[in-house]
Amino acid sequence: MTAEIIIMNSGAVALAADSALTSSHAGGREKVFASDNKIFELTESAQVAVMNYGAASFMSIPWETVVGEYRRRHGRESFPQLQDYMDAFLRFLKEEMAAEISEEKKEDFLVAAADAVFAWMTRIIDEYLEESTELEGEDNPRVDDLKEKLESERQEVAEEMVNAHYQHIQGLARVSEATEEVVQDAAGILQRVLPDLFEKYELDANSGYAKQLEGIANASIASMTSELAGPEVDISSGIVLAGFGDENLFPGYINVEIEGIYGGMLKWMEREKTQISMPPQASIAGFAQMDTYMLAAGLDIEYFDLIETLVRESLVEYTRRLVGELTGSKGEELERTVEQKGDGIESFVEELTETIDKFLKMDPGGPIDDILEVVSVLPKDQLAEVAGAAISFTSLRRRVSLETETVGGPTDVAVITKNDGLVWVTRKQYFDPGLNPEYLARMSRRGS
Repeated sequence: MTAEIIIMNSGAVALAADSALTSSHAGGREKVFASDNKIFELTESAQVAVMNYGAASFMSIPWETVVGEYRRRHGRESFPQLQDYMDAFLRFLKEEMAAEISEEKKEDFLVAAADAVFAWMTRIIDEYLEESTELEGEDNPRVDDLKEKLESERQEVAEEMVNAHYQHIQGLARVSEATEEVVQDAAGILQRVLPDLFEKYELDANSGYAKQLEGIANASIASMTSELAGPEVDISSGIVLAGFGDENLFPGYINVEIEGIYGGMLKWMEREKTQISMPPQASIAGFAQMDTYMLAAGLDIEYFDLIETLVRESLVEYTRRLVGELTGSKGEELERTVEQKGDGIESFVEELTETIDKFLKMDPGGPIDDILEVVSVLPKDQLAEVAGAAISFTSLRRRVSLETETVGGPTDVAVITKNDGLVWVTRKQYFDPGLNPEYLARMSRRGS
């Protein structure tokens, strides 16, 4: 994982990223390295940069290599708008990088997407069973018997959840390049591996829900896997292009999610984009584990989750007491009455949390307005300082928590302006520049 941020006003855009790279291994083990590069120049004019997060490679090719190859082949090309740079980069992935990837690797990509769907579906089924065991087991001294009973109901629970999710994904947006020919060809490949996936995740291939689960897996061909199996899936990369098109007086950024390529189909989806217009205007955007709640409100988002939980529990308890006093109900009768009021309690909690979200997130009218007002007039050096500090604070929070330190290492910070192009404010090196004058000379000749 990682933490990245973009802060921009009418004069410049600052990009900052940590250096943590998480490598996942069998048995759920993870190894974290703190020396990964995530910010790269896209062009020789250096008015456009790329940040990546999520998966560190594109079809097993490191993003650093991919961006470097684009710069080598197309670095002197220029375009009027920032969107044109993104279009050119995506076209490069689809037409040129695809030629470097074997058909076997493209098929592996398809299988990985379907596997992610099965893994996610299995996880929520097992979490439901585990939660049911805990709840029912509170008053059941024979918890082992209860677990055995719930395991026997696993297929029933699976059918209910798979069918519900299958209905949920109907009408899900397809990637623009997913032609029927590509989808049918890929579906044939998945059909050969589906029996292995059913066996791997201990799901019944002959059950009533098997066809629906196959349908969800097939949907992973033409729809983003993160839309099917949640944003935690680790087969996609976030790519952020930031800077200036040749005709742009003010900076902007475009964020897309990219999964991979198969049969001439590049699987990607635009997530968001922002273009600064006439000043005063500013923008702050966090990516991956960068928490903009912290920057806007000064508090961790987990505190707001805790507030939501406490409000819900307090309302349920207050309702229980009030109903008991007014009606004289006790025991099961009281619990049934409280349960009937549950929808109203849940509706109130949702309204309350939406109000908190609107006020404390990046929505107008909240604390972010004051921050953006200041950011709109910050000079270049202080834009960089704020961006770097935001990443460093996120890293510090991970360090003093019991979570895996998936944000950390040196913080790279770059600033892009219309006149100066990309300028590094802080940048780590894996070598001593004093020992490598030849390298510095090569970079000088390249204009990097």
